[in-house]
Amino acid sequence: SGGGSAPKWSRDGSGLMFRKGRAILRVAIEDGRLVGDAARVFAAPNLYGDAAYELDPDGQSMLAVQVDADAIPREIRIITNFFDEIRRVAGEGSQP
Repeated sequence: SGGGSAPKWSRDGSGLMFRKGRAILRVAIEDGRLVGDAARVFAAPNLYGDAAYELDPDGQSMLAVQVDADAIPREIRIITNFFDEIRRVAGEGSQP
């Protein structure tokens, strides 16, 4: 209850991991039902998107992609007519 995102089943089906706020939580599952309350597995203040973690098949560890909050780009530049721009910058005689 209370919501969450990016759910992932444990490999053996005994639990469900999910992201809630700035943490990854786990809830136990038995016979298709929740058992007890969700418990925080680890803090994830800078997890890069909802799909930024994966469970290891051994069930004992996971991989998470975290970013430095200062490293998140504040702008996106879109270049249209990319090859025309390369020719302009490199000189008309250049081939991309």
